[in-house]
Amino acid sequence: MKRCLFLFCLFFFARIFSDDYVCLTYFTQDGCQGCAQTDPAILHAWLQEMPHLVVVEYVINGDGSKDNRYVFLEYSKKFEHLSLVPQISYDNKNAIGPAEILPLKSTFKKLDETECTLLDEEFDEMDLNKLPGKPKIWWRDRVLLKNGEGTINSDELRGLFLNRDVDSILKEKRIEAKTIPLSGNEVLFSHAYKISDAWILQTGAKLQKEPAINQEEAPQVRIPLIGEINHQHSLLVLTVLLGLADGFNPCAFFILTFLLAAMLYAASESLDKKEKRKRIFIVGLTFVCFSAAIYFLFMGLWFNAFKFISGAGWLSIVAGIIALVAGIINIKDYFFFQRGLSFTLPKSHKEEFIKKVGDLKKKRSLLALLTGTILIAVTVNLYELLCTFGIPMVYLRLLTMHSLSRLSYYAYLLLYNVVYILPLLVIVIIFGVTLGAHEFSKKNVQRLKLVSGFMVLFLGIVLIFKPILLKSGLLSLGLIGGAILSSIIVMSIYEHFFIKN
Repeated sequence: MKRCLFLFCLFFFARIFSDDYVCLTYFTQDGCQGCAQTDPAILHAWLQEMPHLVVVEYVINGDGSKDNRYVFLEYSKKFEHLSLVPQISYDNKNAIGPAEILPLKSTFKKLDETECTLLDEEFDEMDLNKLPGKPKIWWRDRVLLKNGEGTINSDELRGLFLNRDVDSILKEKRIEAKTIPLSGNEVLFSHAYKISDAWILQTGAKLQKEPAINQEEAPQVRIPLIGEINHQHSLLVLTVLLGLADGFNPCAFFILTFLLAAMLYAASESLDKKEKRKRIFIVGLTFVCFSAAIYFLFMGLWFNAFKFISGAGWLSIVAGIIALVAGIINIKDYFFFQRGLSFTLPKSHKEEFIKKVGDLKKKRSLLALLTGTILIAVTVNLYELLCTFGIPMVYLRLLTMHSLSRLSYYAYLLLYNVVYILPLLVIVIIFGVTLGAHEFSKKNVQRLKLVSGFMVLFLGIVLIFKPILLKSGLLSLGLIGGAILSSIIVMSIYEHFFIKN
């Protein structure tokens, strides 16, 4: 009777004064090379450093592997995640592989609480008996093992699991502790207790051998606002790749070269070469900088919309469909330029643009020239956004799939826009140095739209069917390379057999 009263008080007060827990679901596999890096980190080092962290582990090729594989497949299907290990999930966000998982240590240190992904409940409220498969639940130096069928009061089970003085409570239920294998290592335990037919609790965890290399302290580079990265940091790679691909904007190229050519023509008789270059650089750099600012605002607005509904499973499909449609229209423009629906400057607005450039050519003062350039940049950039509309949609969806601070999100958006304007800056420099010897023709606009179309098309397809694949910088590089190769093949065949004949 006294024992029952003690347990009742224990669970009652534990419930009242319970801490908030960060619940992490972890999928691993014995013998997996990447798991050999993440297992000791997540299941030992992180638990020692973060007393608020609870890890629900599923080994998909060990004891209960059939049930655990089924859980993993259902989880991957529900949350549109790739079935690869090692993989972690928290609050419906996920990370795959050591390069994505290990840098999240600082993120988990800052989190106050999260829901367990598999049951959509916080750890101190969830029914542990309802966890599917045969999980291992880790906290501090202990692990709770689901050993068979049957149930026990979940609050009682959780109270024993989290109680520091569990040995005095369960000393009559002691059994021999078993070693738990990790990938390339083992965890030894000093005590074990059979709580019920369904659950075993082991305490006093200790790694049999310490990792030879602490992967979390591997050589890294710290970038202001973005944080620490290593050579495998896929989001940084994707930001640069997609920003650069987006930067080859045919509309922006055509408008910028037309604007610079007009400035050069206006100054051809009255100014020497030095003054011509000065005028070109002033107009060009002003146009490029304001293009970047408008694009940043545009992406910031869309990002906040995406972030607001980031938990919706249909978001990737919608963004993928937008990219798919944009890609098909851009490919169409290579063959039938500005016929039907087209993401280019409409003819009616092109006449207005030419008129504004004509007025700009007459400006003599520096202030008037800058003001006129800014007004033109603001106006035409609203149409430029449509030319590569699909790529920023893909990137913004990808960005919302990562867990970052708000400042880091905007740092990545800023980096994307800096990379985005690099091709435009190259055009300004070339035009200024050569004084217009190289211009951007309509044919080049069509070719760029073909390349852009294939890029957006391929990215849209992946975003619809397997969005998690876009977290791989290598795969995205392959998609962009495939788009360029496909464009070269199409251009070679079409321009050789159809245009010449």
